[in-house]
Amino acid sequence: MAKKVKKRFVDQIVVDPFTVQFCALSVILLAFFILLNTMATIDQEKMRVVIGSLIGTFGRMPGGETESPDDGMLNSVNFSLTTEDRDELTERLASLMPDETRQGGIDVEIRDEDLVFILQGDALFEEGEDTLIEEAAPILSDIVQMLGQSGCLITIEGHTDRESAYRTSFETPWWFAAARAARVYDDFLDRGISHSRMTVASLGAVRPQSADETEQQHAFNRRVEIVVHEGAHEPAFRSPTQMVDVGGFTFVVPAEPIETAEVSGEVE
Repeated sequence: MAKKVKKRFVDQIVVDPFTVQFCALSVILLAFFILLNTMATIDQEKMRVVIGSLIGTFGRMPGGETESPDDGMLNSVNFSLTTEDRDELTERLASLMPDETRQGGIDVEIRDEDLVFILQGDALFEEGEDTLIEEAAPILSDIVQMLGQSGCLITIEGHTDRESAYRTSFETPWWFAAARAARVYDDFLDRGISHSRMTVASLGAVRPQSADETEQQHAFNRRVEIVVHEGAHEPAFRSPTQMVDVGGFTFVVPAEPIETAEVSGEVE
């Protein structure tokens, strides 16, 4: 009777060349895309247009219901104003001033999260007065137009020097600065800015911009500052901009003219 042969099984690792090459290539491609992502820069303006196009395409749900906006995606994009944006705003406002007061009459600063319009007294008032001059109208109108495109809160601060108030009908620098800030507040109110967004503050002479010793320094310290809270991240101040409604969502995009081609020929 023949003996049964007992088979022995030996563990042996079988290496598939294709699998090894595929895994190695996948790791290399992953590392390559990670490198590209770290080197990439985001064009914020184009991103806003792309997001608006996507929402306009997919924002309407079946049955006529509208998808609720998701601010998370939009808020994750940093729309901080740059130095170039600030300079454009300054130049834009200065171009509305008469030539004799244009030099140093207006400045725009970015302070932490806030955007600040600094309007020297000579650009808005006669010396020692608190009544807005006619030349101030286009400047304030342009600022109001930009403020109307944002929902930021606003503080209108009055500043002055130590000497000028005593040469006017006002008893103290505080009252003089308060009166001028209140006139700007009234102008903004008349132009449509809600009173719930605005606060008026007088700092008198406690925060001078210069040494406050010479007459030129006195004039430099007489100013009204319009502080737009968190305005440094508000795309409405990226000059020039416009509001665009896409699929029920409002976006701020560059105000670039759209070129249209003329169509010739008869339509059948």
